[in-house]
Amino acid sequence: MGDQKLIAYNNSETNLDELNIWLNNTSEKPNSWSLVDQPKLISLCEIFHEDIKRQIQNLLENKQKILMTGVTKLSSSKIRYYRVEFENYLLTSDDYQIIGSIIVNNERFDDLSVKFHMKSISGFSIIIKEYKELDKEIKGDLKVVWQLIGKPKSIGYFSKQTRNNEVFNTEFETEIPEQKISLQIDVKEELSPDFIIATSIQYPPTNYEYMLQVVVKSWSGKIIDLDIINFGSFDKTQDKAVCNQSQSTRICYRRFWL
Repeated sequence: MGDQKLIAYNNSETNLDELNIWLNNTSEKPNSWSLVDQPKLISLCEIFHEDIKRQIQNLLENKQKILMTGVTKLSSSKIRYYRVEFENYLLTSDDYQIIGSIIVNNERFDDLSVKFHMKSISGFSIIIKEYKELDKEIKGDLKVVWQLIGKPKSIGYFSKQTRNNEVFNTEFETEIPEQKISLQIDVKEELSPDFIIATSIQYPPTNYEYMLQVVVKSWSGKIIDLDIINFGSFDKTQDKAVCNQSQSTRICYRRFWL
């Protein structure tokens, strides 16, 4: 056959000159293809760069992520309730957590407490209260900066704007202090300066409305130093027996992947 080039097709040999005719025929008979060799299969994910592979792996593992962020600007500094609705999107589950802070004139304002309640697939509610009686009226723009944390596959949402952020969690339980308690919390991950620490509190069921504040003072290595302040203890009408109950505090800390 000399240097004539042949290809294997359906256990026969076909001249390359007839390739166009053969391709037209095989498009009509897809089952006529034969597997000549089968090398080791490689996942399509393996062809990407390491940072892309890590993002794909995190999505497949359904890890907790920051899925949504927002800044809610209130029309008046006296507003204490606001309903946030997700624009043009419904989640598939309300199994998520909202954390956030109050900002006044572009600075964090620690004299107000912000709580997030009534979560649903379409939104959540913001409730703002004073830790203690304010000395003077708040002047300036009042905003609530919030983040929604959850598992992408569980709630049916994923954002490419926040996909490079990893979220770690730790939880601990402690008695509600009469005034203030200082704690050192051990975590599993090594903490670095580029971590952002956020906290949330799960209160025990009771008719008494707590006014607790968690203040993260510092972190280093695998240790977080924080204070838990009970502003309700400054209210003379508070029943001291309430302080014997426990509250669960959840700490979320996240790291930026650049």
